[in-house]
Amino acid sequence: MASDYIVVAALGRPLFPGMLYDCRKDSFIPGVTLWDKNSLSENLDSHPQPQTDLKFSSSDSFASKSSLLDVSASLKASFLGGLVEVGGSAKFLHDTKSSNRQSRVTMYYSETTKFEQLTMNHLDNITYPQVFEQKTATHVVTAVLYGAQAIMVFDRTFSEEENKQKIAGELNLMVKKIPTLSIEGSGAVNMTDDDTNMVENISCTFYGDFHLEQSPTSYIEALDLYKKLPSLLNNSKNAVPVKVWLYPLNLLDSKAAQLQANISTGLLSSIEFMMEDLEKVERTCNDLSQNTLVNDFSDIQERLQSFQKTFNKYKAKMLKEVGRIVSAIRGGEIKETSIEEMLIYHDFLGMFRQWLKDAKSEFNLLSSYIKGIKIEDSDNLNTVLFDPNVDFVVCLMLTSLNEDPYLESLKKLLKSDKSNKLDEEQNKVSVTCETKWFNDPDVKTKMRDNLSLFKGLSVANKDENRICFIISAISNTLSPGSSIYLYEKGKLKSTDFQPVSKPPPLIVKDVHEQTMSLKLQKSPTGETEQYRVEYKQVKEESKAEEQWLVINTTDEDFTLSGLESGKQCMIRYRIVSRVGVSEASETVKSITSPVCPDPAQQTFLYDAPEEKPRVLTVPCEYLLDNGVYNMMIITINGKVNADANQFVVDLSKGPDIACHVNVSFSEDGNPRIGCNSLIGSIWGKEERGVSSFHFFRGMPFEMKILCTNTEFQVTVNGSHLMNFKHRIQELDQIRGIGIYRDVTLSSLNVGKLQ
Repeated sequence: MASDYIVVAALGRPLFPGMLYDCRKDSFIPGVTLWDKNSLSENLDSHPQPQTDLKFSSSDSFASKSSLLDVSASLKASFLGGLVEVGGSAKFLHDTKSSNRQSRVTMYYSETTKFEQLTMNHLDNITYPQVFEQKTATHVVTAVLYGAQAIMVFDRTFSEEENKQKIAGELNLMVKKIPTLSIEGSGAVNMTDDDTNMVENISCTFYGDFHLEQSPTSYIEALDLYKKLPSLLNNSKNAVPVKVWLYPLNLLDSKAAQLQANISTGLLSSIEFMMEDLEKVERTCNDLSQNTLVNDFSDIQERLQSFQKTFNKYKAKMLKEVGRIVSAIRGGEIKETSIEEMLIYHDFLGMFRQWLKDAKSEFNLLSSYIKGIKIEDSDNLNTVLFDPNVDFVVCLMLTSLNEDPYLESLKKLLKSDKSNKLDEEQNKVSVTCETKWFNDPDVKTKMRDNLSLFKGLSVANKDENRICFIISAISNTLSPGSSIYLYEKGKLKSTDFQPVSKPPPLIVKDVHEQTMSLKLQKSPTGETEQYRVEYKQVKEESKAEEQWLVINTTDEDFTLSGLESGKQCMIRYRIVSRVGVSEASETVKSITSPVCPDPAQQTFLYDAPEEKPRVLTVPCEYLLDNGVYNMMIITINGKVNADANQFVVDLSKGPDIACHVNVSFSEDGNPRIGCNSLIGSIWGKEERGVSSFHFFRGMPFEMKILCTNTEFQVTVNGSHLMNFKHRIQELDQIRGIGIYRDVTLSSLNVGKLQ
């Protein structure tokens, strides 16, 4: 008759010989027995059964946990359906990882002490036969194995940057070391420094069948408890039912209730997979709730809480259904197909996963978007607005954080149990998902533009105390994604404020000994009130960083005066508006004209009759007697031919070219400028120069090439073009000047810069 018995884990339940048990719900019937107390005690056989077991598991799956506790397939189904209330060490079954960034290893330790069973000779002597007619139980406990179990769960959390596999491997190694480690008389643990540092980040959770004055929470405390476990578990006072044997009541009386059917292994596996999926969603949601954005923006916090509430309702509904259906199948009330229908309903879980996936994408986008910007939730916005020391508040407003049509659709969908409408409703939710603001390319482009404008203005005015720059969130369906709000003295002035932005590079129109004529341009955004020209001249004798000098002007055509002749000048400008200044334009380098040197130190390479010099012919080649030298300046004046494709200026050493300035034009007339060298018939790597505002077909130009000990410095029309490091160091051997191709020359001047 051994095959008639059912063996189940006690799971912390008070199951003793003679107790009644209902296998349909895996519940025991307290206070009701078949035999009186004396009969039970007289027919009880007991004998010792000591056994020790130690296991480790690095899996957090329900299958692994139930395997450690030797939970049968049928009992697993009851537990998953909420039919079984566990206690003691079995509470471990409820312990799941709270985060996806968490490694876990479990240590299981058990001791069995004795085995008790009812003898067979009294089974027919029923004291209370009415139990059979009540049909509240299907089995009776006839044997119990006693002992105690201790489970210690070791966790190690890690950041997204850390290696998950490495952390898991280290944790597994350290937990499995516990049986081999020793504690010295002083209480110190004999381990290496690396191991000591490693265990500082390991936490411990204890589940056991006996009471501890203090449960271990750290690795060291767990190690100390492990050494005491044999004495604790061998104590008979700590022995509890670990495993029980159940005998069918219908074998004693045919009127008794009986187990009609059980859940198949395949469907039980499906239920387990469903539970794993539910736990994964829960962990992902927990990870999102730790994101700083949740505390920064109340809209995000409310949406996440709403999602958690909706998911918890769904989870509770699913578990309740599992319990109801499992009991009904065992009682023969319904077929297994009911579970299949329930699992189809579980397909809704994919929609919860989709919401979390989208939420993670949204969080990642927002985190990169607001990095380094002061955040004020809408609840605290007034505190900033009414600061008497602040005239303007420029707020990058996130306008779509409280919108969640997908979640609203999901809530409505879950109110319906009609699975035949599932496909139709899923399609509706999927379409709604596509309308989220962070999935809209136009909205993302607009947000990127707003961020660029906002950051540019905030960086340019970071030292301006009267202007405050913050980021906040207020719903505005008319401006999805984001918008820039402007507040002045606490009052909202604009919900679509356009700050001034970085202007185009200035144009150096003309250069003289002490002045430069500049062309300034208005900001491409916002309202330009003035221009702020910033400049500094580079003084070679001074190693200190020169300060930028500032001049404000309303003129687009502006003459910068008071400069030193023959010095390089760095110039940029900003746009001045009512609300701060813009970022600076790109810096332009230009050299003021030198004071005319001593004629004895100059060479003029043209025929010079009294009226005017004649036009030089191209190609133009000239030989320098002593080569180039430090501070030699070559000035070329000419005009680019109207149909020009290319012109070239070469400084050469025999067949080698030390500096090859190549100006070429595309079909639309845009110039491309580069410098290179030809040494031993091999061209070097070309270096590119700035192409804007230097050469135009049909227009005159002035090119200056200044030779220093380290490089050639090339300027065009007063604007710095590029520096070209010497690739041929023998400067006195660089004697040839050549000008070729599509250019008309008017003068070529070689002199020394004073």
